[in-house]
Amino acid sequence: MTLVWSHDREDTRPYKTARRAKVAPLIGLFQGARKDPLHFFLNAAQTDDIVEFPNVVGRFFMINDPGMADQVLRARHRDFPKGDYYQRVRSIFGDGLFELEGDQWRHKRQTMQPAFHKKGMEAMAGTIVEEVDKLLNNWESCASRTDAIDIVPPLMQMTFRIITRAMCGTVPGNHDAEEISEALITILGAGERLLWAAFPFVHHLPSPRRSRLKRALSTFDRFIADLVRQRREYAAEEVVLLDMLFASRDPNTGASPSGRELRDDLMTMLIAGHETIALAIAWACYLLSKNPHVHEKLRTENQAVLQDRLPGLDDLENLKYHRQVVQETLRLYPPFWTLSRQAKRDN
Repeated sequence: MTLVWSHDREDTRPYKTARRAKVAPLIGLFQGARKDPLHFFLNAAQTDDIVEFPNVVGRFFMINDPGMADQVLRARHRDFPKGDYYQRVRSIFGDGLFELEGDQWRHKRQTMQPAFHKKGMEAMAGTIVEEVDKLLNNWESCASRTDAIDIVPPLMQMTFRIITRAMCGTVPGNHDAEEISEALITILGAGERLLWAAFPFVHHLPSPRRSRLKRALSTFDRFIADLVRQRREYAAEEVVLLDMLFASRDPNTGASPSGRELRDDLMTMLIAGHETIALAIAWACYLLSKNPHVHEKLRTENQAVLQDRLPGLDDLENLKYHRQVVQETLRLYPPFWTLSRQAKRDN
């Protein structure tokens, strides 16, 4: 789902086909999106490809058609920059890959891309298998002592360790994974509330919630500073994403990245590879529990391909049904299910 908004409050011809959502005037959009965004937008998208939400700051459109979303996000992306909504959260997330666009985004993406080439993925695969195997052994031990396990917190801790090791080569021993994971959840929650706030300035006023956010950001920033310091002091032969960021240079000035730039880049990658992956795995487990025939087919393929050994990167091409299960999970329950853009002109 793609959300597009415009400061222009006058009706223009291209928007005549948009249906107006039945929400309270002025701030109805923000009330609905803040309370239960998924239910709110799914209800609005049931009958139309384009839905308009009248609100106090301009004109807000939801695009629920793949062809039109492609126009906004790819074919005509210069007409639809990320805009003001991303500016709202820069005080929290900084200027990472998620917030940047244009030449800055392109330079940052090119810097990070080699970490996700085959050689980088081969090194990452070993880390993933090790951490998953450790978690499954722990669950097996827990299953003998309890009837139910809340899988989301340990999944988040696992994906946190994986992405941290993949980016930086290690996890500093003086930091608790659960503490950092909780800090990231607090930060993500604050960002989501800020995105859907009718009056964003209120969220910057002193309050208990604001104090919790400051503590979470402080915890996260100390963690990132330790990661950077440790990697600079104990560089290893294996090149990881953080080494690539160290070696990058500003295309205009030739300057090395500042501490703030490194922090923003690492925050973006931790968020992208932490909560989203953990939630996708949790939804896959839920769907498998509701579809035992799919679960059994998955086990059959697993046994046929792996034969009781741990998997490697080269096994992925033979685990075709596994891939289908992952893709169907992401189709039904995408962890990141909305993007927003701002129209520069009438479209």
